[in-house]
This record gives sequence, C-alpha cells and structure tokens, in this order.
Amino acid sequence: MPPLTQTLEGMRTGFERQVFLKATSEGRIVGSVRGYVSEWTLFVGRLIVHPDVQNQGLGTRLLSEIEGTFGQAQRFEPFTGQKSERNLYL
Repeated sequence: MPPLTQTLEGMRTGFERQVFLKATSEGRIVGSVRGYVSEWTLFVGRLIVHPDVQNQGLGTRLLSEIEGTFGQAQRFEPFTGQKSERNLYL
C-alpha cells in the first residue's frame, strides 16, 4: 500500500467534514482515527497507531471512542486496504 499523503487543503477539508481523535503519550501523538456519519453509517478511516505502542489495545480503544462519538450511527464501516492484514483483523 503506498504511503498515505494528503495536501494541506485536503486536511482542511477533512477537518470540516470529519471528526479527528488523537491519542497522546508523554506529549506525543501516538495514534489517531477519523470518522464521519452518512445516512446512519459511521465511516471510520485512517486508524493509525505508532509502532512503539502497537499491540497494547490503543487501536481498539480509538475505534471504540470514534464509535461512541457517533452513538446515533446504526452501522459501522471501517475502510482499509485489502492487504492491510492487521487492520482487517482489528
């Protein structure tokens, strides 16, 4: 999967349309997730966790937090690349 890149304008647009959550440790961002609701479906994307803190439940917690932020959603649809085995497992 190619690296995720985004322009500054694309990021600004994302802030207008999506909710961004971050996880921090010792003043550093170590994880993040984005989500938005459309027609009762929560679309979850760009769930990231720094390699130094992977396998400690942070990705699961971020996913739970974004789901809780959109309690009105009736469906949850994460999106990731088909070869992202760890993401698909989560």
